[in-house]
Amino acid sequence: MIGGMSVDIDLLICPVCNKDLKMFDGYIQCLNCNNLYSIKDGIPLMFVPTGWNNSKYDVTEIVNQFYENTPYPNYEEMEGINDLVKKSEMGYYAKFLNEQIPFNVNVLEVGCGTGQLANYLGLATRNVVGTDMCFNSLHLAEAFRYKNKIYNTKFYQMNLFNPIFPENSFHLVICQGVLHHTSDPYLGFQSISKLVK
Repeated sequence: MIGGMSVDIDLLICPVCNKDLKMFDGYIQCLNCNNLYSIKDGIPLMFVPTGWNNSKYDVTEIVNQFYENTPYPNYEEMEGINDLVKKSEMGYYAKFLNEQIPFNVNVLEVGCGTGQLANYLGLATRNVVGTDMCFNSLHLAEAFRYKNKIYNTKFYQMNLFNPIFPENSFHLVICQGVLHHTSDPYLGFQSISKLVK
């Protein structure tokens, strides 16, 4: 276990029934429908399949298999926070976000991959949550977060069509390069846009 992650249970809802959850040792349980969600290597595994019938071709498993085998971006040649800051500030996007997002706000990155942006934004006094469906990517994100003591960032496995957060939870929701990898980008946009205050 990577360890050390404190799950903010008050921030979460059940992705199946949208009701309250309770934290136990090593798992989370819904108080309404009794669904169980395990915690592996400090990451709550709260991904629930879309459950679409044959009305939509679901590409979720195809995309997930690709990123499980090829987590992106990787942390090669990135030892610590200084490397993360240097890499993040070489590009315009992350640097611009860091300059524009105020301190002491709640930020959600949907489809965070290996969590480099979430970890970078979490270096400042912001509450940053990164979600993705790919466990291998999240494992890299959490390992870097834990190793470098980035306490303002947390990672959760989630299906963006079945959010694990109540509506109006975040000051900012970031989702870059994700929706076009889904079976229904517009529905995905509608789903995550409800999470913005």
